[in-house]
Amino acid sequence: MFSDFQYIFTWWLTILLFGFLAFPLIQFAFHKFIDLGYIFSKTASLALVTFILFVLSSFKLITFSSTSIFTIGLLLLVFDYWYLFKKNHYKQFANSLKKAKYLIIGEEIIFLLILTAWSFVRGYNPTIEGLEKYMDWGFINSMLRSTYMPPADMWYSGSPINYYYFGHLIFAVLTKISNISSAITYNL
Repeated sequence: MFSDFQYIFTWWLTILLFGFLAFPLIQFAFHKFIDLGYIFSKTASLALVTFILFVLSSFKLITFSSTSIFTIGLLLLVFDYWYLFKKNHYKQFANSLKKAKYLIIGEEIIFLLILTAWSFVRGYNPTIEGLEKYMDWGFINSMLRSTYMPPADMWYSGSPINYYYFGHLIFAVLTKISNISSAITYNL
């Protein structure tokens, strides 16, 4: 059980790094929050990177690959920090970050503890069976095998998925960039 902690840590680290991508822009949108909106930066970054990847891959401008995800993330990071320095918000951002650093660290510790605890619970029954779990896992695997969006439908061969799948795509992005098997990330 504890040998699986490497997967939990890798998953947490991947999400943590995504959190830094949009944090400078999120901080200005949520500057009145005690944590500067840091808790929203992970969701915003994941959604933004996934959406850009989805649009560009749908038009076949880029492939759905780790390299594409990394490139989009790097461009978002460069844009965020260019915005910080161009608008001279760096000092304000740094001062606000100093005030909120212990809260942000606390939020990360709580997130890691909950992720670890829930993964420990799922470790007792990691099977992918029941309800729509087959479909969810199938969609994620179909996306992981796809070069472009929309991915192939696993039930209706030769056709694209005709179902809402953006949430699945977010987890496929995390799975692809973390380089962990989908059988493991499904439970994470």
